[in-house]
Amino acid sequence: MALKLDSTAKSQVNPAPDQRKSIYDVSGKEVFFKSLLAGFALGLGQILATIVFFGLIAGVLLTAIQPWLNSLNIPLEELSIILQRETQLDNKANLNSPTGTTTVGE
Repeated sequence: MALKLDSTAKSQVNPAPDQRKSIYDVSGKEVFFKSLLAGFALGLGQILATIVFFGLIAGVLLTAIQPWLNSLNIPLEELSIILQRETQLDNKANLNSPTGTTTVGE
């Protein structure tokens, strides 16, 4: 079942250029809400553009410094091994001392 629009309904949907409302013909509420909607859309667009911009910058920077970050991984692994060995040595020294604690200079 198709809906038929009469000529008055068509003119209300898409009014002729001479029947369009100017800023002087509309209410203050309508101007306020249209401006609010336009400002909200502009703000969302700027937020989206900022996210895309910083995403692209982060992608380029991470690609550029990735070899440097990978080179840092090896010394960090070695450092963790050294720290584990020192912890094991400290634990053994604490077990061997008569009081259970070690003092520096003995």
